[in-house]
Amino acid sequence: MNKPAARFSALSLSLMLLAGCATTSLTSTPDSPAQGQALALIEQGKPRDAALQLEGLAATLRGGARSNALADAAWAWHLAGDSARARSLLGQLTARQLSGASLQRYQLTGAELALADKQPAQALALLKDHADSVAVGLRTRWLLARAQALQ
Repeated sequence: MNKPAARFSALSLSLMLLAGCATTSLTSTPDSPAQGQALALIEQGKPRDAALQLEGLAATLRGGARSNALADAAWAWHLAGDSARARSLLGQLTARQLSGASLQRYQLTGAELALADKQPAQALALLKDHADSVAVGLRTRWLLARAQALQ
């Protein structure tokens, strides 16, 4: 498929998915009610506030719960436009420490940052999971990032 057709296909798919997912939530099964409340701030257009709360929460947790909170904080900082802080948090984590939607947020954050750095192969490696297994609220961005990495 030629590049213009691929771009058009990716854009069309993204728009259809966006229209279908406009009312879905990004908060699928958080580790704690506090984490769920912080993630809800993202949906309210307050990713910076969410990031601060998630980092504070992570400081009180241990193990996988701490890692999941840090991954979610990295996602929130990324959405808030602070890629340096998001990268700093991602650097403290590995995928093996994470689970569920937090793992998917970690992968998507890393992939979008890799695309910004013009590293599509790294983005594809992070987005290896099939889109059907991705949380509905992340699926549109996941597919869009994959499409951009494949161009």
